[in-house]
Amino acid sequence: MPNLQIIFHNFRHKDDLPESVRHVLPVHAQDIFKEAFNSAIKEYQDPKKTTRQ
Repeated sequence: MPNLQIIFHNFRHKDDLPESVRHVLPVHAQDIFKEAFNSAIKEYQDPKKTTRQ
């Protein structure tokens, strides 16, 4: 099986969020989504970090 790696980038601004998120979530929820997404990317981007002990 090939080693596939998907690279996600942080959202810097609410305008960077996908259109589907911007049109469905209220502004405050967009901020929460952006921060949660960026935090998850930081935490789990490196596959070596995701191995369970």
